[in-house]
Amino acid sequence: MASNQSTKRSIPSKINKRPRLTAYIRREILKLKATHPMIFISEIQQNLLQNGICNSQTVPNVSLISFHSFQMFSFALGCSYSTSS
Repeated sequence: MASNQSTKRSIPSKINKRPRLTAYIRREILKLKATHPMIFISEIQQNLLQNGICNSQTVPNVSLISFHSFQMFSFALGCSYSTSS
């Protein structure tokens, strides 16, 4: 039993790992939002999967896409967005 517990400790936890959004995925999301401004985030996820840009393990979650698409469009429009007061 002790060896089993030590094995469990050596396996990295996926819970603590933040999903990565690469520059390539950001560009693809920006292209989709530019061509389809009213696209739903779930449709963005489906498109990323169908076009082979991501797989089921690497597809960004809804909150990550939402956060980054807001930042990308604020930057594209020349708006400054700051979380500090």
